[in-house]
Amino acid sequence: MALALGDFRGFIFWEATRELREACGIEITARDADPIKSIVSSLLLRAQSEIEPFVRVVVVRLQTQNDAFAKLVLEVNTQYPGDVGVLAAPFPMNLVTLSKGEAVYIGADDAHAYLSGDIIECMAASDNVVNAAFVPPEDRDSPYDPPLAEFTALHTSLDPHYNEEQLQPAPRPTTGIVLKGEVHITTAADKAGIYLKAGGVILVAAAQKFQLHVARGPTEIFWSTVIV
Repeated sequence: MALALGDFRGFIFWEATRELREACGIEITARDADPIKSIVSSLLLRAQSEIEPFVRVVVVRLQTQNDAFAKLVLEVNTQYPGDVGVLAAPFPMNLVTLSKGEAVYIGADDAHAYLSGDIIECMAASDNVVNAAFVPPEDRDSPYDPPLAEFTALHTSLDPHYNEEQLQPAPRPTTGIVLKGEVHITTAADKAGIYLKAGGVILVAAAQKFQLHVARGPTEIFWSTVIV
């Protein structure tokens, strides 16, 4: 799950395009149950020496156009020149835009590529991230698919007028990160507590009630915990 902290853009979910199918030389038939997989696999399995010339041709052609899609592809190529992701992201995927406080859920095995903006990303602890593009070829990964547990994300916003909050116990540990301000966190067992500034993180034990007090506000904190 990606929760936007401001204006955000990213490529999420698949959408096949005729142009990409033709460019890859792939013939999709009605019997093909997963045409997107065929298209993207064809791209990702090709050598970088094959990809770079094709990206150059696409970029040169789009430089003569002034529509939003052309600008998007050129922007991606500026960030990652000649990368396979220049083809594997803008063409077969949807561009998603979010404003602050909006979020998008990305299911298991769903490809995604973040383009710009800051987010809080929550995911189960695992090694299931597969870097297939926008990284050097030698750093690309092989798939790993462990079981995932459900989780939830919470947002706490405090200021001098509303300067404290009490969070109820969660059945599993809770992780928090301070994005703005400074907060004093205490528990019944630890009245002295801990002070955290922006960028600070904390792990709260399961079944533990804790209190938040503004030390220097306004203060924003994001939390992630398992609720099942």
